[in-house]
Amino acid sequence: MAFYHSGLSLPANFSFVMKFYNLLIKYRFYLSFVAVALAIWVNISAGFWASFILYFLAVIGFVSHFMIGPLRLI
Repeated sequence: MAFYHSGLSLPANFSFVMKFYNLLIKYRFYLSFVAVALAIWVNISAGFWASFILYFLAVIGFVSHFMIGPLRLI
């Protein structure tokens, strides 16, 4: 039984991935606030290094919101 793969076809879940990606871009500003709130909670309960990734994701979200904006949705 041969495995056939077309090099130009998209994966079956491509539509779902793009919808998720567009939602992530649209709401990244609010998700950054959620990440900061979670980071503060983790910082209080477990320490700074445990919450570092959440702080980092929040900074990336804020910076990309103000520097790039919605250009990725075009």
